[in-house]
Amino acid sequence: MIAPRRTELDRILVKAAVEAGAEVREEFVVRNLLTEGERVVGIEGQPKGGESVTERARLVISADGKNPLVARTVDTPTYGEHAPTAFYYYSYWPDLSNMGLEFHWRHHQFVLSIPTNDGLTCLVAGRPMEYYREFSSDVKRNYHETIAIAPELADSIGKLHPVEPYRGMAVPHYFRRPYGPGWALVGDSGLCMDPLKGHGISDAFCDAELLAAAIDAGFSDRQPLEDALAEYERDRNARKAGYYDRNREASLMEGWDEPTILQLRAGLRDDRAEADRWAGTIAFSVDYDEFYSSRFVKDAMASAV
Repeated sequence: MIAPRRTELDRILVKAAVEAGAEVREEFVVRNLLTEGERVVGIEGQPKGGESVTERARLVISADGKNPLVARTVDTPTYGEHAPTAFYYYSYWPDLSNMGLEFHWRHHQFVLSIPTNDGLTCLVAGRPMEYYREFSSDVKRNYHETIAIAPELADSIGKLHPVEPYRGMAVPHYFRRPYGPGWALVGDSGLCMDPLKGHGISDAFCDAELLAAAIDAGFSDRQPLEDALAEYERDRNARKAGYYDRNREASLMEGWDEPTILQLRAGLRDDRAEADRWAGTIAFSVDYDEFYSSRFVKDAMASAV
């Protein structure tokens, strides 16, 4: 698992896009879509300090997160939708280079430590939504109380200060229909899940790859564009089949302290190969059902008292 900060990742992606031949306009705000009937045919926008301009396009792709202009304008349907089930507060801490990737959870509490660039470590504290009002009334105190379920982490940051303010997020779960006449959606604008298992950027890359293949098939006339985009939606949903619901169930943070789960965690701590396979179920490199039906998992859970 790797967690580059968006300040670094976005710079890398923009540089790669330019080198690949894309025209990039930074500090440019898209204000409206241009439409002809039900078809999107371009955008209206404005560079910083400049005059409003319009650009026409055969296809407008929205990659602007959970509240995208395209989805609002065309009113595309949402399905499989659920309100946020958990919330998270995080910040970045210096001088924790000895800490690796760590997950900690206790009853209705979650802590993630993940190293990132510039010598910083991101520490995330999460709880189910029912605790949000109480938590948000004193973010700093409750953040540190949650981190305290991992005593070594809590001790490590005891005399340190985060390099940025504490930031919070609570993310809904949904699929959106990701295409229509003259437009397409990718990333969180088309599919969003609770960030508990850290799949947001990975999902966006996977969706972008699927969408690029569909556009190529349509623009090259190997396949009608609408058929190719419909296939993009089916492939996207198929990749998330099962995982979408499991991720939401996990974000409820229920049953984490059951004896069988605690015994499985103890077994994973003592067996690096199986711990790697467990991590693979999150990264999609190991089949979820195959792992949880394995002899190792059955034996670990059967030994619980």
